[in-house]
Amino acid sequence: MAILAWLSVAYAATLLLALAIALVTMLGLMREIDVALQDVHRARRSIAAHTAPLDGQIRAVTEATASAAAGLSTAAAAFDRAQAAHEERT
Repeated sequence: MAILAWLSVAYAATLLLALAIALVTMLGLMREIDVALQDVHRARRSIAAHTAPLDGQIRAVTEATASAAAGLSTAAAAFDRAQAAHEERT
């Protein structure tokens, strides 16, 4: 019976050691992920700082495009009305 107790303790110690190794490995991997995410965060902030001046220009282009789209829509509607009027006359 003593051998069974000794084997149980050895098995538990082996499992505990394996668990400790797995947890330490996960900790190391999580630290690597943390460093990578910090690099991504720094790069993202840098990109945001460099592209911030473009916001006003992009907004102006967007507004001009919307204005042109509205003008084209009005012209297309007028064209459709003129075409319908022409077809009624013929």
